[in-house]
Amino acid sequence: MLVDLNRWRKPVRRGWVYAAAGTGILLILGVQLLVQRKAAPAQHAPLSILVADFKNNTGDSVFDGTLEPALGTALEGASFITGFDRGQAHKIAAELQPGAASLDEALARLVATRENINVVVTGSITSRKNGYDIQVKAIDPANGKVLGAAEDTADKKNILPALGKLAAPIRKALGDKTPESVQISAAETFSTDSLEAAHEYSEAGAADFAGKLDEAIQHGLKAVELDPNLGRAYAIVAIQYYNMGQMQQAEKYFKLALSKIDHMSEREKYRTRGAYYLATNEIDKAQEEFSQLVKLYPADSAGHANLAAAYFFHRDMSHAVEEARNTLTMYPKDVVTRSNMALYDMYAGDFAGGIEEAKNTLEMNPSFAKGYEALALSQLGLGHPQEASAAYEQLAKVKPQGISPAAIGEADLALYEGRPNDAIKILERAVRDDLAAKNPDGAAKKLVMLGDAYLMAHNEAQAVGAADQAVKQSKDFGIEYLAARVYLGANKPRKALALAKDLGGQLEGDPEAYGKLIEAEAAFGTGKAREALDLINDSRKFADTWMGRYDAALAYSHAERYAEADSELEICVKRRGEATALFLDESPTYSMLPPVYYYLGRAQEGLGSPAAAQSYKTFLAIKAKGSHPLVADARRRLAAHESSN
Repeated sequence: MLVDLNRWRKPVRRGWVYAAAGTGILLILGVQLLVQRKAAPAQHAPLSILVADFKNNTGDSVFDGTLEPALGTALEGASFITGFDRGQAHKIAAELQPGAASLDEALARLVATRENINVVVTGSITSRKNGYDIQVKAIDPANGKVLGAAEDTADKKNILPALGKLAAPIRKALGDKTPESVQISAAETFSTDSLEAAHEYSEAGAADFAGKLDEAIQHGLKAVELDPNLGRAYAIVAIQYYNMGQMQQAEKYFKLALSKIDHMSEREKYRTRGAYYLATNEIDKAQEEFSQLVKLYPADSAGHANLAAAYFFHRDMSHAVEEARNTLTMYPKDVVTRSNMALYDMYAGDFAGGIEEAKNTLEMNPSFAKGYEALALSQLGLGHPQEASAAYEQLAKVKPQGISPAAIGEADLALYEGRPNDAIKILERAVRDDLAAKNPDGAAKKLVMLGDAYLMAHNEAQAVGAADQAVKQSKDFGIEYLAARVYLGANKPRKALALAKDLGGQLEGDPEAYGKLIEAEAAFGTGKAREALDLINDSRKFADTWMGRYDAALAYSHAERYAEADSELEICVKRRGEATALFLDESPTYSMLPPVYYYLGRAQEGLGSPAAAQSYKTFLAIKAKGSHPLVADARRRLAAHESSN
């Protein structure tokens, strides 16, 4: 899932906790330039504004696209003001007037009228002998009436501070009761005094909004080259790497961002710390940061979008959906938030909704890789493997970032259908590609899946080798858990329990939960069903995971407690959205779902229910193109049911 900086996972052990490499819930950015120490209390009805393109009369391109976000940020110091995203405005403008050179006042008014935006703010900058003249005004888009105006003169070094001063009378005209002296004081300190760095930073934010992750990285790195103290530019780069699943690169740039946090505004600090806590799986602290952010700045779309992500990682899907919809109300064309919405629907089991939102995302940006991931997993969730494969084919065409997730998606689909040899071919090649591309997190995800494929193909030695390589490449808790399952399947319980001990030593909830599940699965493998159930119940004190429900069902079934097994398996079916990617990272694991239907049939059979036949049929239909260790037994049991009826 993606994170938005402007809109941008528990405490860190061993320096860094990997976020299950390849997150789909994206962190949201939120580009912020001005320091705003204290937000004005909300005493005014919400007001939406659109900052039009400044008229640049200087001939200096450094001003293009640089002044508008700075002015918009200063205006948003009034908590009731929400800035309409300029990237979205430009898209709408291109629809209204194809070929238009800029979002000038007239075109901005047309966009505002269409989108029900309350105020249009325009500006100009003109060079003079000793500096620059800057003029801004706020107008009613319906009739062009001027609601407020201001002007100032500044040399090049002080242009950004001047924008903060110019925003004060405009805010007052729009109804802000904060004294102008307080507003100006809050705008006197800047995250950067380099116009060139501010320009690159703004370009990075625009690229992030459009879902152009590589481009956002390039502009962010250029910004910090120009101003090494521009901490939020490091944060932009960190978030892009997080959203691409390159967690070790994300770690590097998050640390750089946090080393510059004293150079950030209050708003920027909340966004940066919150995003870092999401990325390191410290969900409670992330929720605290973003809750405080939206309390101080109710119109902050980044706060709402990333608060949704915090709820999501807590598996509180209803609140995640609610906060995401709040953000989409403000920014309906926001690619990242729309993609996250598709994933929230998918994880909640609303696969049709996930498909719809994924298609909306791809309509806005056909090259947005995460849109294809959400589309493919939702199609598979609906039982449409051919459509899922088609989506993965499209994903592979989004180069370079779509190649690695497309490969693991196709391999998961092959295992889902019971085609381990096909999965092995895909994964062996993909691992080589990831290692060559210096993407150890992507390689680790594929190596643990390769271990599972080798087990299904009855090659235990290679399965263990793949798992060994995986845990060398990544210390992500999801990788360690899946590797432990491979070790248990290959009858290497000591290796598995060593990983359980490692996970149990972490401070985060999910790793501890999965550590308990490894111990439970090891106990179950030696026939200790009661001990396994106790460990599974212990795991729920840390996190109520889908795998915990599945393991409980197997333990209950082994103990011939079929009512309890049936109940747990029904929960697995209802929560199958979570099975698409067990660690909530869009790294596909839906191949683990089919056995649920086999064991559901066993539980129903134990209860004497005729529904067992349909459960076996469902399992066999999924495996129609391949094989599985349970297929022969499912066929025998189904035949027995049909002959008895």
